[in-house]
Amino acid sequence: MPSSILFTGGRSPATLALIRRFAEAGHRCDVAESLQPNLAGASRACSKNFTVPAPRQHTPAYIRALQAIIIEREIDLLIPTCEETFYIAQHREILEGTGKGCEVFTADMACLHELHSKYRFNQLLQRLKLPAPATERICNRDQLKTHLPEWGEYVLKAEFSRFASAVYINAPIHKVYTNIQPTPRNPWVLQEYLAGPQFCSYSVARNGELTAHSVYPTVYTAGPGATIYFESVDIPEIEHIVRAIVKYFGYTGQISFDFILYKGLYYRIECNPRTTTGTFLFEKEDHLPQAFLDPSQAVSPSTHRTVRPLARRPVVLSVAMIAYAIPHAPLQTPRILKDLWRARDPLMKWQDPGPFLQQFGMLFRTLQRAKKAGTDLLSASTLDIEWNGENCALDTKQPH
Repeated sequence: MPSSILFTGGRSPATLALIRRFAEAGHRCDVAESLQPNLAGASRACSKNFTVPAPRQHTPAYIRALQAIIIEREIDLLIPTCEETFYIAQHREILEGTGKGCEVFTADMACLHELHSKYRFNQLLQRLKLPAPATERICNRDQLKTHLPEWGEYVLKAEFSRFASAVYINAPIHKVYTNIQPTPRNPWVLQEYLAGPQFCSYSVARNGELTAHSVYPTVYTAGPGATIYFESVDIPEIEHIVRAIVKYFGYTGQISFDFILYKGLYYRIECNPRTTTGTFLFEKEDHLPQAFLDPSQAVSPSTHRTVRPLARRPVVLSVAMIAYAIPHAPLQTPRILKDLWRARDPLMKWQDPGPFLQQFGMLFRTLQRAKKAGTDLLSASTLDIEWNGENCALDTKQPH
């Protein structure tokens, strides 16, 4: 049955990929975003693009705005995609009690907190007896000065961060002491450095069952963290790990992991309990919406079928590839251009040109925000939606 779907996080290319898949399946799709213009809202797949208050700075007004949209548009399913997920999860019961009854496709806040925290996630891996790098939480400068010299090769990162935007890898100790000010409210995580190929996974789960799954290697990135080139690979060991974690929590929602292959084992480095650009790998024929809407078909009791992307051309964010990959490795320009040529750009569809054109308007708006806030472009892109551990119940959700 066609449903009425509301997506948040329309700024993300990952959301654009989702909204196109849902619209192709016959569902009516709306977008609620505090950043205008945005990619998903510019798509022909979007029935209506709503401007809402900033989730981080104006949370009560943001939730009220979502309630009004749910009632006006008779929303059946709310799918949060970016870090506004955390604000929505805190008020999930309120939103699900709005209107005729709207499902909010996310786990509860205690579960999201444990997964999003780089320290608590590492502790979870140890409880599940899964490979995990040695990790220590740093809450003040005395701890930092005492323990950092003992580690040798290390990774130091903010407990709550994104895009690898607050990370020091084997940096000179004096530089770390100058720039880092850990506190109990803003702790950092000191972690064992592991060298090896990196992979990302993107999955969908319902009630602890994996309903969709994809894996892609990290080849090209925007800055130190965000992947901009995608090619599907099949790694059963990674799928086994993801299944174990979503089963432990009885997880419902979207979930993504970063892995490093080290000495024959796949180490989970961190978790993003939300949408990531692994959505690019799914096409219309893969029936990704079934993983959200019809788990009885996505996971058959007899075959336990999980929706996976079929093998096709690689996917690339071409503007980001030119802006980041070539300047970062100019001597590899011929190889970069070759990879660019053989891949497709998910933003550019001749039948739906709005998002490709609107990315420049969104970029201009984000640059304005970066200048006003005195920060870089990547940080500015999440200033109004990011969540860093505030106002959250800290009790760990028990396994089902």
